[in-house]
Amino acid sequence: MKIKAISFAVLSSLLLTACGGGGGSDSYTGGNGNNDNTTPDTSANQQWSILDIGEVNSAPYEGPLGYEENRITLKDGKYYVKQTNTLDDSKSLYLSFMVTKDGVYEDGPISQDGALIGTVSINANQWTLLPYSKIGSTGLKFYHTYKTIDISGQSFNHVIAPLNMWAIKNGRTNDISVSNAELKFYTANTTTKFPSGSTCLQLIKEENNQEYIELEIESENDPYVINRWNDFALAGSGAEQKIFKDTTAYITSQDDNEDDNADMYAKYQNKYFAGNYTAKGIQFDFEDLLKELSESSKALTGQDKVIANEYIDAVKNTCMLYNDKATQTILNAIKNAN
Repeated sequence: MKIKAISFAVLSSLLLTACGGGGGSDSYTGGNGNNDNTTPDTSANQQWSILDIGEVNSAPYEGPLGYEENRITLKDGKYYVKQTNTLDDSKSLYLSFMVTKDGVYEDGPISQDGALIGTVSINANQWTLLPYSKIGSTGLKFYHTYKTIDISGQSFNHVIAPLNMWAIKNGRTNDISVSNAELKFYTANTTTKFPSGSTCLQLIKEENNQEYIELEIESENDPYVINRWNDFALAGSGAEQKIFKDTTAYITSQDDNEDDNADMYAKYQNKYFAGNYTAKGIQFDFEDLLKELSESSKALTGQDKVIANEYIDAVKNTCMLYNDKATQTILNAIKNAN
């Protein structure tokens, strides 16, 4: 599980729904309904959790409420992640490693705090993350910029699920799927507030200083993967060839096969892998997202405009990481729901 993969798992749902949400306010001022003037925590030792709440996968029957927690522990400048998953017992931890032009990066040793992902330094509201490398690679860096938000006394539902609240209020649950287990959970917590001392981090920007490929470990030497690499290696295939450390990779498109989530196939040290390619630079910019939504809503009028403005307000209130106080409040609410 890589630093990039952790954030992408959370951002993907926001980006997909936001790009299809069709709305936003006419201008973005950077504010939201919460107190966003909280001083960032720059101490060496911190704990935060990313939480994904939903219905437990127990098809063909409706399941109870479950969650996936990625608990991030910063300790003495090191960055650890420990996962708890009650959503799907069959779901294995996403395992991958990253390769750049001159380096290889993978998960480090596992301790009581979880897998060692790398080292971290914090300056104001920016985290600089250096992924772990057993061969001593040091070139790749990730920069995550966060806004610290005080959610003390804020509405529980509107903090943990602002987009779902928008969908429920405006009858848009076909656009943003909300399960029956989630609906019951939100109903039970209509009046719940976060206690004093609860804070969250909102991701404002994510960028990396080098291009890299991320290789899925479970895809190693899969016959399908081998065939795909060989197909793209043929002259005229249209795939872009890139050379990384000990690797020949072909950058393709997910549109080549709608059942295929990979956009890159690589031959790394004579082993074949599927995975994804990431260019150098900014991967996510919250302000750009809001501006895009604003542009898409300019032609709207009447009630459609109102709904679009409510959508952008919901996006503005999205949190990514919760401190211990907020995390325990959420976990207790899930426990009580079942």
